[in-house]
Amino acid sequence: MSDQLKTISYTDESAKEIVKRFCGHVLWLVTVRHTYRVLFEDKEPSCRTLMEKTASWFFAALNRILQEYLLLECAKITDRAKNGEHENFTVDTVVRNICWPDDKNIQKELESLHGITEDFRGHIKLARDKLLAHLDRTAVLSGKALGGFPEGKDRTFFDALQRICNITHEACFGRVAHTSRRILSGCMRPSRSVSADMPRNSTSAPPDGFCRDVCVTRGATPPPPTYGSLSIGNRELSFRK
Repeated sequence: MSDQLKTISYTDESAKEIVKRFCGHVLWLVTVRHTYRVLFEDKEPSCRTLMEKTASWFFAALNRILQEYLLLECAKITDRAKNGEHENFTVDTVVRNICWPDDKNIQKELESLHGITEDFRGHIKLARDKLLAHLDRTAVLSGKALGGFPEGKDRTFFDALQRICNITHEACFGRVAHTSRRILSGCMRPSRSVSADMPRNSTSAPPDGFCRDVCVTRGATPPPPTYGSLSIGNRELSFRK
């Protein structure tokens, strides 16, 4: 079964719909990322102290939820356009499913930006495969961190997404997409990774890295939490001092 998609012209209404929805999805990811950055990367100690004193376990959980969600979404948006009979809605779809005009070297620039997104995918794919989209038994039991990437790689990735949106939206509609450069300008820190086993018993507020206030157990009964617990299937998150 071929994984090749039939291409359509950038002037086609279906191509314009693809671009419009792609840019909308990227804007949503930018919004979520900005939310995370405002909450957990603020350098003001007063903000962190307030979170710790008011709802430490809540912000600890939110820290992890947002990071895992963002990494999974970054992995999804960089999937191949087609896997067997299944078609995906990804960067690959926008870059290779649509025939872009040759006179402005649009295709060449899009391919270059596509390469940047693929590079970032290479850093997070193992976390996506083993812990985010699926729960691999060996990965869960090992407790090893997966999905780390070098400092600045996330910023480069989101800049590439923004540029793809601007190029394709301008080609289709005559104007760039409204993805905020200001929101996209931040970064998430160098040591982002997903681990099935987080360090326990922290008394600090949610940290700059993956949340260390959360004890993750799957299929086991943790000690009674101080603040409460949230059960999702056989996965229990306990929040303790």
